[in-house]
Amino acid sequence: MSNEVTAIPKLIDSLELKGNTISIDAMGCQKDIARRIIGKGAHYLLAVKKNQGRLLEDIEDTTKLEKPNSIYTETSGYSQPSRHSLHLPSGQQSGVELA
Repeated sequence: MSNEVTAIPKLIDSLELKGNTISIDAMGCQKDIARRIIGKGAHYLLAVKKNQGRLLEDIEDTTKLEKPNSIYTETSGYSQPSRHSLHLPSGQQSGVELA
């Protein structure tokens, strides 16, 4: 029997993820898992809980102290219309272009 922490990396390695966003619960909030997702050309949303050191506290502090910047684009093309949004704390830049 395998647990999620060892099973998720194997699953990530077996899938074509480029351009997709992967959502994982707090059990999957591991540095190795995030690196693997990025390495496959995908994005991630990882749940954070209080039992992960100061990670949740740091995130809450950042969002309380700084007004977020928002980038929003909407495109239409060959397939269905696409909407993209990115929210960052003020003073930070993503270096990412949304097309």
